[in-house]
Amino acid sequence: MRKAYSILILILCFIISSYGQTKKISVDTIQQYFNETKVATNKYKKLWDFDLYGPMLIVNPFNRMVYANYPDNLGVLKKEGGLYVGTLPKGILLGNVATKWGGRTWAMVLTIFIKDEKEDRIELFTHELFHRVQPKLGFKKVNDGNNQHLDSKDGRIYLRLELKALVNALKASSPKETTKHVSNALKFRKYRYQLFPNAHASEATIEINEGIASYTGKVHRGLKGQDLSNFMEFKIQEFLKQPSYVQLFAYQTIPVYGFILSDKNRFWNKEVNSNTNLTDYLYQTFSFKSKDLSKINIESVGKQYDMDTIVSQETEREKKIQKQIAEYKQKFVEQPHFTIPFKKKRVAYDTRYITTIKGIGFVYPTFTARDVWGVLEVKKVGGLLNQKKTSVTITVPTSVKGRIIKGNGWTLKLNEGYELVKDENSGNFTLREN
Repeated sequence: MRKAYSILILILCFIISSYGQTKKISVDTIQQYFNETKVATNKYKKLWDFDLYGPMLIVNPFNRMVYANYPDNLGVLKKEGGLYVGTLPKGILLGNVATKWGGRTWAMVLTIFIKDEKEDRIELFTHELFHRVQPKLGFKKVNDGNNQHLDSKDGRIYLRLELKALVNALKASSPKETTKHVSNALKFRKYRYQLFPNAHASEATIEINEGIASYTGKVHRGLKGQDLSNFMEFKIQEFLKQPSYVQLFAYQTIPVYGFILSDKNRFWNKEVNSNTNLTDYLYQTFSFKSKDLSKINIESVGKQYDMDTIVSQETEREKKIQKQIAEYKQKFVEQPHFTIPFKKKRVAYDTRYITTIKGIGFVYPTFTARDVWGVLEVKKVGGLLNQKKTSVTITVPTSVKGRIIKGNGWTLKLNEGYELVKDENSGNFTLREN
């Protein structure tokens, strides 16, 4: 389960400041959302032999107004019709996430992510409801792997080829054709792992954490046949337009494999848990045996999936990314900078926008970080989280007024007990307890 206070929270499209004031949602509409979700989870309870419906919080991130389907045990929420309404305390980090508060474990969803289409809402709510109960289903929360290779030219090429083969598998007109495309998808995957030996393990953690939740949410949409293949093709095309694949790929790979698997074994998902490496499971289930994974053979197979176009696009992207990386290295490594160590971090950022600097860390253009030392807001100019995400580096301060420290595009609200320190030799800054 994703704990809002103890681990890094990955919040898709978190940048609330980029939205206008969110539209108001009436109490009756919120009640409708809960009702339709309850119907859907009951309909698909055989998926996990468990009805996922349970405590949910729908939160307006602009004013922290919260609507719940269960009471809290603190008396914060007041009954209003069939709902429980109140203001969520400021200490709770907002996001689409499972969180503990008020004596319960909740599935939290922000109103800015709720779409008008019923199926989209049901997928979102059931995805988060899965996270709420995943320990009961055999899925312990583990830290997501470091998938920097998916920000590289070759990593992206062979992920794109894998996804294209999977789309063809979904659209295939015969079991034989489906098997051929799935086998090719797994060839591209295994070849990617030959190029990046650590990828087999690092991709596995996020696929088990988010891939299974994504599959669960998509099953609850209730799509079948051509409607299903069209929907998944649309989602994959939407995904491929994202600037970074590092954190988002599992939301596509496992659902597609999952729907193909469900034709062979409807409830295959019950055979896996947090100890399962889903790649190994796929190899075994599809009886995958790769006899020749040479570059020549892979490129021959790749031509069936428009590999030349993909390579051309990724080569052009790589030129731009290397220029961006050089600028970030100068800003956060070579020039004087401000590095802040994490102790009890809570970080929210947009997982679509990540630039990976191999051996150094990850740059996020916009994010919020909370820790014992205070609150750091970074907007558009970027900040570097180191390889293990134990510290953040930003540009040097330009203004210090009391406990408010500012730099180019960032603001740090410093808590009592901490002070800014400059190393006169290097020109670098850090924080220390006083």
